[in-house]
Amino acid sequence: MTYKKLFMMVWSVAFAFAAGADTYTDAKGVTWTYTEHDVQNHYVTFVNGSGGSAVACVPDPGNLVMDYADIPWTFKKDDITYTVKIITNRAFLNCKKMYGTLRIPSSVARIKGGYTFADNKVLTNLIVAASVPIEGDHLFKGCNSIQTARIGNEVSTRGLFNACNSMKLVLFGPNAVRTTTNDTGSVESFVNAVCSNCKVFCPAGSSWDSYVPGGRGVEKVRYGAEYDLNIEVDETAKMLTATVASTNALAAVLDSAPYFKSGFGLDTRINVTNALDIADGLITPGKLANATFNTLMVSVKTQAQLDSLLAVVPASIPLSIDPTGATQNLTISTADGRKVYVLLPENGTYKIRKDGLVILVN
Repeated sequence: MTYKKLFMMVWSVAFAFAAGADTYTDAKGVTWTYTEHDVQNHYVTFVNGSGGSAVACVPDPGNLVMDYADIPWTFKKDDITYTVKIITNRAFLNCKKMYGTLRIPSSVARIKGGYTFADNKVLTNLIVAASVPIEGDHLFKGCNSIQTARIGNEVSTRGLFNACNSMKLVLFGPNAVRTTTNDTGSVESFVNAVCSNCKVFCPAGSSWDSYVPGGRGVEKVRYGAEYDLNIEVDETAKMLTATVASTNALAAVLDSAPYFKSGFGLDTRINVTNALDIADGLITPGKLANATFNTLMVSVKTQAQLDSLLAVVPASIPLSIDPTGATQNLTISTADGRKVYVLLPENGTYKIRKDGLVILVN
């Protein structure tokens, strides 16, 4: 046997071992099928099943219902620790036994493949670690229960949320970019989707800035330092801070605050950078259940407008009032401990009372 033939034989055996499927049975009795694509580091990927179902997800768990947190992104078998590094084509297609929030951890190097999580009817939220790029078309096609998605890295895909009719919120992180377009110049992530008031927050300075969502009921909301909205997330404090400079930006954040909380576990704090003309219904107690203000800066021109605002804004939120253009004196009570700041126009005056103050504008 020559050296060359021996080398080729050893390489072939190693390749066959790496390409061969193996299984792991977790503590709940679910068997996960995987292949080891990096023998040295024990990096694996789940194997998709035949007939439109995923072996990795529904081998035969009977009536067992699982949360997506049960996916063994790392697992130990025969004293070897394996790590799922790549999620491939159709790996979780038509996965009917899992529910809840799907979190793709930073230990995953890439989501690569079409229809990877498609036709899952009980997935409700998606969080992809900021370091994980996404490739492949129609990854979440037909996931009719999904409401929120948070994606932080490169996305090279079309029809990402094809026919996802329950979507309410997508937050692309500040480093997210789009690298693939279709023939019309947009990824149309929501093609065939019919949504109700879904907000897609796109970062400035990236190719998502010119993104066209597709579908119906989907609104793109641009954010960044050059827009009237900027967003920063503090992962440690579980806080999303939105800096707004317009009523449209404020409305988008207030509408999305419940989903920032339910989908991503983030409380919302709002910084207002200039006095806004707040219309009735823009701020409601329900919208403030998951959001608060550092200081709410408002433009007030009538007592009725001020009273309407005071009726819905809790005393715990400081108010900064700009009475420029007011047609009548404005009376503000602070008996409930409310903090009020007044931006007086030129020659404006005020009177302090026991329980508040009067802004004199005439």
